[in-house]
This record gives sequence, structure tokens and C-alpha cells, in this order.
Amino acid sequence: MVIDRIKLDACVAAFRSQLGGFGKFTDTEGSYAAYERAYKDELMSVYKDLLEPLTAGGGADQDWFGQMLLLLKKPLKSFGPNRRQNFVPWQLIDTLGKAPESWQNAMGRALGKMLASPLLPDEAFGAFQADWQSASGLIENNTIEAGLKPTNGRLHALGGLLLALSRPEEAVFVRPGIWKSRGLALANEDLFPAGETFAQGYQRCLAFAQALFIELRRMGLEPKDLWDVQGFLWVLGKHEDTDAAEEPEMTGEQEMPPLHSLNLILHGPPGTGKTFQTAKIAVEMCGEVAPEDRDELMSSYRRLSDTGRIEFVTFHQSFAYEDFVEGLRPVQIEGSAGFELRPNDGILKRIAAKANAVSTVNAEPGFNVTGRQIFKMSLGRAFIEEDAYLYEDCIENNYVGLGYGGDIDFSSDDFSSNLAIRDRWRLENPNAVANDPNIQLIHALRNWMKDGDLVIISEGNSRFRAIGVVAGPYEFKADAAPFYRHRRNVKWLWQTDQSLPYDLIQKKRFSMVSLYNLANAGLNLEALSDLVAPKQLTVSGQLPHVLIIDEINRANVSKTFGELITLLEDDKRLGAQNEVKVRLPYSGETFGLPANLHVLGTMNTADRSIALLDTALRRRFAFQEIMPDPDVLVESVDGVPVKAILEGLNERIEWLYDRDHLVGHAWLMSARTDEELSICFQTKIIPLLKEYFHEDWDRVRAALGETDNTSFFVAKSPIRPPEGYGGAVDRYRYTIQEGPYGRAAWLQVAGDRL
Repeated sequence: MVIDRIKLDACVAAFRSQLGGFGKFTDTEGSYAAYERAYKDELMSVYKDLLEPLTAGGGADQDWFGQMLLLLKKPLKSFGPNRRQNFVPWQLIDTLGKAPESWQNAMGRALGKMLASPLLPDEAFGAFQADWQSASGLIENNTIEAGLKPTNGRLHALGGLLLALSRPEEAVFVRPGIWKSRGLALANEDLFPAGETFAQGYQRCLAFAQALFIELRRMGLEPKDLWDVQGFLWVLGKHEDTDAAEEPEMTGEQEMPPLHSLNLILHGPPGTGKTFQTAKIAVEMCGEVAPEDRDELMSSYRRLSDTGRIEFVTFHQSFAYEDFVEGLRPVQIEGSAGFELRPNDGILKRIAAKANAVSTVNAEPGFNVTGRQIFKMSLGRAFIEEDAYLYEDCIENNYVGLGYGGDIDFSSDDFSSNLAIRDRWRLENPNAVANDPNIQLIHALRNWMKDGDLVIISEGNSRFRAIGVVAGPYEFKADAAPFYRHRRNVKWLWQTDQSLPYDLIQKKRFSMVSLYNLANAGLNLEALSDLVAPKQLTVSGQLPHVLIIDEINRANVSKTFGELITLLEDDKRLGAQNEVKVRLPYSGETFGLPANLHVLGTMNTADRSIALLDTALRRRFAFQEIMPDPDVLVESVDGVPVKAILEGLNERIEWLYDRDHLVGHAWLMSARTDEELSICFQTKIIPLLKEYFHEDWDRVRAALGETDNTSFFVAKSPIRPPEGYGGAVDRYRYTIQEGPYGRAAWLQVAGDRL
């Protein structure tokens, strides 16, 4: 297979831009080693511990299968707490564990055969596919059989991963979508032509990987094995912004996230997975493809939350405009025991400011913030009108200036130490102490700060307004204004007219010291990277942001949004055709909602119907219904499918009440046995029905399928009237029965669904 060298050169350049500072694959430090290679090396080490001993000792079938599951579930330190490998999706791992023992033993045999095989990797992979195919008849459960079909793309994930871990110099892990795209781009060859088997596709990928390995070696990049080839393609695939080739049908993976409305509300009964869907849609709204694996999805969600791209708030009855937009808060007067009221930004105003401030005029895609010193610097006194010129001049002329050090020129090489600067300063200021800022800050500016370091410009001690990269040595400008003659050239990467709060990028407030290193400030490098080197941009050149409002219907919406209800509409966002700005009542600032800010709400329809939601809000949001999905419930209890139990229960609830008060599938997903299902009904579902029907126990019994002759869940017995009350209305006592309830009870709930 022939690699197009010109196209490869372009791909290598793109690879370097994504991983700033990349030199060679053999480098032990840098972003590639930390983020792409470390977890693979750790996973190979886990493989050696768990599976290599079986190769040498000839383990039993169940040993091979059991150790493989341990490998797939093993937490990896390189990924952080409780994170496991991300090559094989959790759905496949879950289905593997549920397969019948006969199938597991057959696959254990196939694993041992493949991993101990002297055949070439593509031949061993082909034999593994054949063994998988022959074992398919051992599965009777339709759902499990569908999940373990030998014709779906997950076979590539499992077989390819194990081969690559066992023989990293000869075998490779394949994710078909990325490999298909790169194969077409770099070798002008379709690695997955229609009508071919997985084994044939794997053989083509292996030939492509080996050819690419040789070319990368010729270029001096020194890949160690085929895992480095996979890492090279994976980094390109994760960040490329082109019309990638479609994923082969066998995988079902997405290349691009779906489009979502700017304002969206997910609504449905309790337990329908709205929380999971919220995380998935929020990641997609941020311009990323939501991973199938739940752990991977939540990792992406947390990463975006940590960078400030996603904010979360829960509405409640006492939540108000002052919490959401802005309000007055008491702040201690500096140097005094007194307090004064100052405007305080609410969560909407905070994320709107960040979304609106992300400018890409000078940003460098792929710029890497790791491995650099990061300094905070003040340019003039904050909020002092006379000093405003300094910040503006620095931004316009690309420099930072320091007001200490007097009119002494420290450019000479003689001042390369703190001691030399101190001695020179003391010639004119003999009483200066060692920590005099005219000594320490000049030393920091001249010697401590290096080319390539980042400098963050603060505004007071709680906000920042610009970020730049140092682009030149210390300079002394004798003809400058009386102050700020000591300078460093800076290339501004990011700036804003509306400063942002410090906690978007670090844990601690800024110190009032004019210049210092932020090493101990608890920096959030992901958030910094999003500002100076954004990866996914909207058409307007801004990063998408998402504000999640949980339980959006529980607050007084009209009161909480106030005049901002108008700004939610797409055509009234900043930059839109009918852009609208309002003047906020407490700060007096003009305010508009940026077009790259999504508002994602959730509401429980059992708590409050959409019909009762504020009409103005309803007109401004798209609504997506999240209803119970019985198809995700594949387990059965005593031979009765849990899916049928949920369907029978919900059919009666809808007839007795309405579809807003159904029972969600999430309530039953963890139930695997009669006892677990019984506990779920006794402690969750029956109390929920009691609440739904306002303690009308006859309707509760009807929802459960109880009749006059049954009392599996709720027993009904007459209460004898007191003496002297003859002819009184019949009254009954209702008693929730204790489980386990048994097969007859579940058949009753399922009804004619079986």
C-alpha cells in the first residue's frame, strides 16, 4: 500500500498543531505522551498481568473469558479515578457478561486460540471471527443475540484491542470510521469496501498501518509500534473539521453531533433518563460527538463543565431574578468592618459573558497551554480612569509594562540575577529591603518570565480581561510615559471588553501583587485552553456554551427571567437580525444573550404539566418528550420480561390518569431478581402510585392489576363499623404487602403483554 507523502506531510503538520510542542513519538513528556500514549502503555501492562500468564500456562476457557472482562473493566490511573479503557463500549461489556455460560466458554476458547496463535494477526483475527460466528447458536435470548452478532462493528473493537495489546508491533486497534477516512485521504484506498468481511477490512487496515509506520519512521518521528500509528490517526480524527467519509454500516458510530435548538426543554415522567439525555445533548450542543460509553460521556460532560462551557442550575420555589441574572449582595468595605451593596452576577449573566467574550481574532488553534509558566499581571490600577490608557496601549501595541524599577535600564546581561538587580537599585535607594517590589518584580519580568510563557491580565483581584504569550526579551523604553518603561513584547491570544470572573480559570482570587507566577492558584488548564485555542467554533467564531436548568418549571419563570424572556428568541440574540439589548436594573449595564449560548431545561411532567408552564416561555423553547423506553429492559424475572411488566403497568396508569404520570424505565433497570424487583415496587413504585392517585387505594390496586380476588401487592380488607353505626358506608383497610411477590404477581402486572 502506497502512502501519499505530500498529504502525509499536511497531516503531520495538523497533528503537531493539535499537540503543541510535539517532537517524536519516543518523547516521554508532552501532550502526546500524557494524553495518548500513557493509558495505552498502562493497558498493555494490565494485559501482561492478566492474560499473558494464561498464554504460557494454557488457562481454562472460563479463565480466558473472565480475565478478559477484568481487563475491560480495570480502572486506569492514567485516565483518572474509576475510568477504564475506552476502546470497547460499555454496552458490549455489559452484554458479554450476560451471555450464557456455554457461549462464554466458547468465546474463552476462541480468545485463547487467537492470543496464543502463531498465525499472522490478520489470519488470527479471521479465525476469531469464524469462532464468534460458530458460537452464535448458543444464545437463545434475542436481545443478547442482537448485541453479540458477529456481523456488527464491535467485533473490531474486542478482537482488535486484544491482538494489539498482545502484539503491539504487529497488530493494530481499528476504529473503522477514522481509518476509512484516513485510508482514502492518505492512500486513496477504501479500507472497508462494501461486501467484504471484517477480517478482510482488518487485513487492509493492517497493511495501511504498516505502510504508515514506515513513512513516519522515514520522517524521523520514531513511532515505537502500531499503537503510535493508531494514536496519530486518532488525534487527527478527533479534531479534523472536514466532511469525513461515512462510517461503515457495521459500526453505527456518528461522525458529527446532531443539531439542537438554541432553547430546548426535555420533558417527561420521572425515571425516563432525562439526566442522561441532558448530559448527552449538552455535549452535542458544545459541538462534540457524544460517546456511546456512559463513563466516556460523563467524562466529556465533566471536562466541558470544568472549562465553564456547561453550567448547571436547579430552579426551585425561592429561586429569583437576583440569583439568575444579577442582584445586590453585601460586600465588606476594604479596611473597614462595614458592608456595602454591590451588583453580583447570577449564573446566566456569568455564562453569557464567557460565551460572548470568546474571541478568535488572535487565537491559535492547537496552541498548547501545558508546559508553560503562567503569570498574572496588572496593567494599571483597576477601575481608575486615569490608568485606563495603559491597558489600551498595551493591547494595541502588543506589550506588557511594569510601573516599578524607576528609570533604570536593566537590559544589560549584567542583570541576569536577582542579586545584580538588587545591588543596582540600592545604589539609588540604599534603604531598599530585599523584597522591595522594585527589585522582585523587575527580576520576575526580566529573568523569571520566558518567551512562550502565558500572561493573564487581571482587572482587580476577581476578574481577568486578556491572555497573551510572551514573545520577546525584556526591553527598556526610555521615551515612554513616566511609568511602565519596563516591558516585554506579547502576542495577545484572547481579550474581551467585558472581563470575566477569576473562578473560570483558577480556584483562588488574584493577589494585588502586580506580577507573579500562578503556579499555586489552582489553574484550570482546560478552561485556559478553550479560551486561547478553541477547537470547535460556531460560524460566528465562538465556542458553543450550554446553560442547563433542571426542574425549569418549579420556579416562577416570569419573575426569574424578568425582561430577559425577550432575549431568548433566536432572532433577538446578539448579532441576529432583530438583536435586542436591555439595561439591567442593578448594575446599569446593557445586556444581550449571545447566539452561541444554548439553554437546556428539564421538567418532570408528573410534577407540573407543560400546560401550566408560562406561555411566554413555551413560545420560546422547543420541547422534546422523553418517555419510558421498555426496550432497554432486557432482563426477565421468573421468566416474565421486565419490559412486559413496565408496559402493562403504564398502560393502566395512562387509562386511570394520563401519560404525564407514567413510570420510567430507569426505576426498573437495576432489578435483576424477584427480590430486587419486589423491593423496587414496594419502596418506590407503590408509594409513587399512592402519590399520583392522592391515596385513592382502589386506583393504586387497579394500576397494579389487582382484582377482588388478588392481593399480591396491596391487600384490601373490610373494616367492621363501630357499634351503633349499622348501615354505615363500607370502609376498607389497605396494606402494602412485603415481597418477594413471585411469578404470579408479575404476570398480573404484565397482563396480556406476554
